[in-house]
Amino acid sequence: MRLVAVLVLVAVFFVASSEAGLFKDNEYVKMFQQFITKFKRAYSTSTFAKKLVAFKRNIDTITSANKVKGRFQLGVNQFADLSASEFKAYLGARPPTSGAALIEAQAEGESAAEMTEEELNASFAGGFSWEDKLLAPRMQHQCGSCYSFAAASTIEAAVAIAGGKKEYIAPQPAVNCAAGCFGCNGGFATCVFKYATDTGYFKETDAPYLNKVASCTDKTLTPLGKISSYKRVSGSAASFATALKVNPLWITLDANANVQFYKSGIIDSTANCSKTINHAVVIVGQGSSNGANYWTVRNSWSDTWGEKGNFRINADEDTCGIYVWGAFYPIVKK
Repeated sequence: MRLVAVLVLVAVFFVASSEAGLFKDNEYVKMFQQFITKFKRAYSTSTFAKKLVAFKRNIDTITSANKVKGRFQLGVNQFADLSASEFKAYLGARPPTSGAALIEAQAEGESAAEMTEEELNASFAGGFSWEDKLLAPRMQHQCGSCYSFAAASTIEAAVAIAGGKKEYIAPQPAVNCAAGCFGCNGGFATCVFKYATDTGYFKETDAPYLNKVASCTDKTLTPLGKISSYKRVSGSAASFATALKVNPLWITLDANANVQFYKSGIIDSTANCSKTINHAVVIVGQGSSNGANYWTVRNSWSDTWGEKGNFRINADEDTCGIYVWGAFYPIVKK
């Protein structure tokens, strides 16, 4: 009890000494204690105070965003005690900057056949989802491996769509071994899918996720299979909608604070995202709600985040840069 009292006093001091907030100091402390209980956190005395300051800023961000009239809501989740720099560890989309990989990543992809606005809206209104071909979303933890998790999910779906078993594909081998990727420091679709074409993809049970880069040992493993190729889709709602009928799509976006603390609804322009991408995710479905067409997007921040591990994002505009780099998907032969 004495330690708790000391921590509370220290916390109040640090909150009071930081910038003015939207709530009283003791209210921030109470909310933080509730967060600690819910998410089973344990901090040292010094870390406790620093984490509370980050929590205070995040609470203000969440509260301010929810006051803006929009189609989505933010909430306190497992990232609420992270500073902006700490949260970057959960991102990891890293487009190539030069050479053949850049040319490939920027190359014009498959475009949709001529589709009228009415036809496009009808495709969203009808709704569509590949979620029944996938197991629950996983957690990448503090390793910038979202690019590999996203690729693994698209391969999992491709295998299931082709009539194979529904099971987890391991992101770890690409994190360890894929040329052109950077382990926990990020990567892109092209380096992972090239690896899955040349070397193959593996069962999660054969190469469990480690939340770090390890030695490349893929030669000691037996691949579950290889993808025969992969395709790029040009960045537009019509092209994405057409390609989605074939397979879930690997895409990138700017995962700013409005994505970090996403709780529910459709992320739209009020999220104030940039077009500079930093996170890789997977479009698994589409739909329409109250006049807004949206993509259902699978994340790699566990199934307790957002809407059971997913979020929805407006498809009628380049929300958070989702169309900047287009989309990619693997081809698996039946």
